[in-house]
Amino acid sequence: MRRISGMAACLVAALCALASVAAIAAPPTIFAAASLQPALDQLAQDGLLGAPAPRLVYAASSALARQVESDAPADLFISADERWMDDASKHDAIVPATRSDLLGNALVLIAPAGSHATVDLAHETSSLLEALGSGGRLAIALPDSVPAGIYAKQSLVKLGMWNALQPRMAMSRDVRAALNLVVLRQCPLGIVYRSDAVSEPRVKVLAPFPADSHKPIVYPVAIVKGHDNAKSRALLAALQSARARAVFRRWGFDVLAH
Repeated sequence: MRRISGMAACLVAALCALASVAAIAAPPTIFAAASLQPALDQLAQDGLLGAPAPRLVYAASSALARQVESDAPADLFISADERWMDDASKHDAIVPATRSDLLGNALVLIAPAGSHATVDLAHETSSLLEALGSGGRLAIALPDSVPAGIYAKQSLVKLGMWNALQPRMAMSRDVRAALNLVVLRQCPLGIVYRSDAVSEPRVKVLAPFPADSHKPIVYPVAIVKGHDNAKSRALLAALQSARARAVFRRWGFDVLAH
């Protein structure tokens, strides 16, 4: 009996050791705004985020913030605006000392690559309505919760276009979904980030939105509470490295000073 008990104890110890090794070997997880997918995918593929590459989870910043606040297994969180990082901070879901502004972006109006539409965003709504045609819709991310949609609404309100265009909108769960509506020609126009347009050759930029028509587009990053360890710190440093910055620039992002 004692021998069996001893063997059981050894087995439990061995399983605990294996679990510890597996935990150490498991790659970290980044919860990132959907617009970051092309750049982060390249960074991971090129080995610039360490080995093994981190697990990358993409969605709207609003959805990711709520998951982080509910103790989802994320090590780092990158939001496409300050609002949802602030929300995560208020819920004590991030490590405040690790928070920094990683990237910036711009807002643009896009059309399918073969479009002949022209739009003057600075002066009139009529040219945008004309470009939409009689039945066309304007693709945007959800304007009440998704950062790209929030910025889009701010711009359209500031430019005096919101009321006329709201009935003509096709609202999407995130900015990459809005981009895809234009790629598939389901919508003749869309509002996305400059980085989205850079990543997709099947669309073209008709016009940038004036920078002063919306709040600055900022991507804050932070380590998630309970995951402040050497692995997460190394991953955060990799995102801020000179090589990572060069990749972000190639994908249309502005790199902010640290």
